[in-house]
Amino acid sequence: MFNNLFGLIGFPLGHSYSPMIHRAIFKYTEIKGDYMLHQINSREIRHFLKTLKIRGISGINVTIPYKQLVIPYMDKISCEALKIGAVNTIKPDSTGLSGYNTDYKGFTDTLERNSIKVAGGNVLILGDGGSARTVYTCMSDLQASTIYMATRKKTDEVQNMFDKAKIITYEDVYDLNSLKLTVNCTPVGMYPNNEESPLNESRIPPMDALVDLIYNPAKTRLMKTVEKKCGRVVNGLYMLVSQAVAAQEIWMDKKIDTEITSKVYEEVKMMCTF
Repeated sequence: MFNNLFGLIGFPLGHSYSPMIHRAIFKYTEIKGDYMLHQINSREIRHFLKTLKIRGISGINVTIPYKQLVIPYMDKISCEALKIGAVNTIKPDSTGLSGYNTDYKGFTDTLERNSIKVAGGNVLILGDGGSARTVYTCMSDLQASTIYMATRKKTDEVQNMFDKAKIITYEDVYDLNSLKLTVNCTPVGMYPNNEESPLNESRIPPMDALVDLIYNPAKTRLMKTVEKKCGRVVNGLYMLVSQAVAAQEIWMDKKIDTEITSKVYEEVKMMCTF
């Protein structure tokens, strides 16, 4: 029996690398703990969160499609989670449930690690879901000049959520130029649909860099095309590891050295079969 039991809720969870990542964190930090997947449906969320202590769970992560759905059950919510409108980390304590968003740190750490700077530049976000909320908030805070957001929804519906973004269609994307960064926040190209791409390969606009939040496969079709045509490419694995480390810092109330984040990343990258 472990003193520290953590886990992840979402649906589906068959593809998740989270247990592997957190167990690597335990190894390098000498935390005695375990991490389990809890694939639940939306009707089970309330009961599951109310019974975290009974289950012996010291902290829980939240993934799609529940990052917004858990918010009403939080007793406290961090500034970044409130700003983004999504919770991916929950800590139960004597005062109730506290909600955080560590995806924000995971994404900014990814940009820093790869020396990608967006201040004063134009950026393009593909998608308008929970991940796009995080990336949009980061881009705003890092003072990107213009934030284009490509969506298949009605413009007014998306504009209300991303007030400072310029909402465009996917067809409009091909008219853009001078992009400092493009971020794919859609699941298009994720395993097992490796040959799919959210953009027409022959019409991809010029860009300095692409961050594809997909990490399986390690290099998506979109990444391969951009790398060949015009820019640097980065996948989402480091973001996944960094946000997991940040979650453990919250749960354990301790700082974890960035060298450990790098060690976990390198280990997970080698263990994954992309």
